[in-house]
This record gives sequence, structure tokens and C-alpha cells, in this order.
Amino acid sequence: MRIRPLLDKAIVGQDIRQYSAVNIGYTDQDGKKQETQLNVSQSLNTEDGRKELEELFSSLCKEFGTTEDSINYVEIAATDDSEESLMERGY
Repeated sequence: MRIRPLLDKAIVGQDIRQYSAVNIGYTDQDGKKQETQLNVSQSLNTEDGRKELEELFSSLCKEFGTTEDSINYVEIAATDDSEESLMERGY
């Protein structure tokens, strides 16, 4: 599956702020389940934020040995008003 439909489900009912850390579970080319955490600087409630996350994951697919449609889940790990606050919390 791709990021957007899973992201839409992940943000329902959540108080999404400007900056977010997002866990993405995917299957690599060897069939192994993997996870990565990506940070975005635009609210995931906006088209720009969703596009930022999609483009970031897409840019890393080759390095991760996966494809854009091999995503198993998307979870919001943390969301905050500043990047510094996310970093202080370990994201």
C-alpha cells in the first residue's frame, strides 16, 4: 500500500501540529519487515505536509531497498509546534 491512504487513517482524531515524527513500516525487497522514522516540517493535515512525507519516503526507497507501494503501516510517533521540541523529546 502507499503512504497516503495509511496516513489518512493514522491522523484521524489526532491533534496534528506543525512538526511530526512518523513511523513507517514497510517490506524490503528481501521480504523482511522494516521500519523507519521520518520527520516532516509541515502539518500532516495539509496537502503540503502529506506531499512532503511521500516525497521524503520516495527519495529513500532505493536506499531502503523497497518501493513506494510496499508500506504496511504509518503511525504518528510525535507531533509538536517546533522542531526543537521534537528533538528534545528524542524524535
